[in-house]
Amino acid sequence: MAWFKEDEALLHWLNHLRFASLYYALGDGHPGISRLFAHLQRPPVMDEILDWEHLVENLHKTGASKAE
Repeated sequence: MAWFKEDEALLHWLNHLRFASLYYALGDGHPGISRLFAHLQRPPVMDEILDWEHLVENLHKTGASKAE
């Protein structure tokens, strides 16, 4: 299921799901996603995974190089 620009409806649906004690969030690094997850009633342990395209696109922000 998906909701475009309907964060409240999405949060309502997500908050009725059961989460494992550790889960992964795959995203594109958009700050709106982080704000959304801040309002989610979820277990405190989460690993966030940035997809490869956006990782390479934003690598310069970390101070690391592609060689590292």
